[in-house]
Order: sequence, then structure tokens, then C-alpha cells
Amino acid sequence: MTKQLSSMIETDAEGRPQIRISLPDQNALRDIATALARLLGNKV
Repeated sequence: MTKQLSSMIETDAEGRPQIRISLPDQNALRDIATALARLLGNKV
């Protein structure tokens, strides 16, 4: 997964890494938010 995410990294003007992800639709954003919340132990 790290290798796949690395291909999406861009560096901003201050040298900070940023990840750019193209999503197929708005539902994908909701699904990612839900998965991250679960990983962090937050209620969905």
C-alpha cells in the first residue's frame, strides 16, 4: 500500500508531501471517511 500511495505524492512549495487521489464519485469520499474513522476508533 505504501508503494501505491507513494505514486500519488506531490511536494508543495514548502517541501511538504501531499497526497492527491482521484475518486470515482462522492460516495467514495464517504467510504474513505468511514474507513478512516473506524481505524481511528471514532464513531461513524
